Amino acid sequence: MGLNKGSLNLEVTIQQLTESVGASRTPVSSWTFLLTAWMCRETQTGMERFQAAQVSAAATTTWEMPYVASMDPDLVDVPKKRRLSYMGRSYDIVQAEHVARKQRIVLTTLAKSKVA
Repeated sequence: MGLNKGSLNLEVTIQQLTESVGASRTPVSSWTFLLTAWMCRETQTGMERFQAAQVSAAATTTWEMPYVASMDPDLVDVPKKRRLSYMGRSYDIVQAEHVARKQRIVLTTLAKSKVA
């Protein structure tokens, strides 16, 4: 996947994990807005299977974006602390790497959904 300004045609929201302790002293996790970035994407694999008496589907997608320090995998545990949101669907980041001397970041995501 090559990065060029013409291919950055998807406006994607990046969310960050916020962890706190609730009133009952139990951990509380929530996702909050971090930033919006223009990206391109490529779906790598898709799969559908019958599991636990339900049909479930998953897709592995690769996203590419310009370099942003708050998404640098050397500075932030990106798979644990970040996720993508695009068109109402959440994408869990499973891998992040910077390429071309930190000119861009490539994210591999997994999105799961139940099929009706």
